[in-house]
Amino acid sequence: MTDQGKTAVGTKPQDLEDFHIPFSMRRTPLEMSLEERKIELALRMFVNIADQDYVTARWGFQNGLFHTFYWSGAQAIEKYLKAAILFRGESVENYGHNLKSLFARVRHLTGVDDLPKKLKIPKTTARGREMWNGKSIEHYVDYMNVFGSPDNRYAFEGLHINGPVLHALDFTCLHLRKTMNNNNVLSENLFRYRNQDQYTIKKGKKAPAWMIDADFFLERLYLKHFHVGENKETRKAFRTMNLAFFTDKHKHAGSFGGYIRNGSALHTYLVWHRNSELPGQSKENEAIIDQLRDWVGENMQLGDRARKAVGLPPKNK
Repeated sequence: MTDQGKTAVGTKPQDLEDFHIPFSMRRTPLEMSLEERKIELALRMFVNIADQDYVTARWGFQNGLFHTFYWSGAQAIEKYLKAAILFRGESVENYGHNLKSLFARVRHLTGVDDLPKKLKIPKTTARGREMWNGKSIEHYVDYMNVFGSPDNRYAFEGLHINGPVLHALDFTCLHLRKTMNNNNVLSENLFRYRNQDQYTIKKGKKAPAWMIDADFFLERLYLKHFHVGENKETRKAFRTMNLAFFTDKHKHAGSFGGYIRNGSALHTYLVWHRNSELPGQSKENEAIIDQLRDWVGENMQLGDRARKAVGLPPKNK
């Protein structure tokens, strides 16, 4: 089943010709203020890498590599959230990789104009739109906090995927970028603040509100300004069925529109197979499973949540 878009979720564009640029980023780093350098460092360490994680997640989804989608999508969200906190002059040192606590802080720091309360998922032929449309962004971040967690690198949580979940990632990343653009210690829209007149953009071309710097990864893909190693296929991973960053779709564009749910292999082998009501269950089988559980506990690195779920004690720290 294809996921064929009928409507688009877009951002209100700004006219490049109307930009007032009070500061030129063509100055050398040695000429920047401390606050400017903080922003520049966070952009390059967090945002630029998050952009790559985000496109990798979309590529994984489009090619049926759903654990790659989870892992890279969660990595993108984490880096965007940490950048958004750093941009406001706060520390991210004690958050670890907890997307829920990171998002809660960003929500506290940001108005609803830049970070809406509810997801807006485009109408498509994909099944399961009701699972996400109108739900809070927190609901989606909680989902990615579980399925994109380190434990799920080993498929402990399994898969719970439908077509619209890709649009939820797009919507979230779009608005986190918009949040960073407008909420920072410089009290400026970053795209306006950074000197963009050095780039060739057609007269009258609209700049989406998520753009931060025309030389960054997503902006380059959007504008077809490829760097070494980037090409049409890279842009395709970003562009296909992306009804948040783009306001239209290519003819015949489509992606996975069905539904997949696979349980955890760890839970199946250590919990379900020990179910006393299974046909053929025996004391011998239960003993083997207990030995298998002990082996897992001694030889695999699992978080406390995963250990508890399969009957293992917390790891000694």
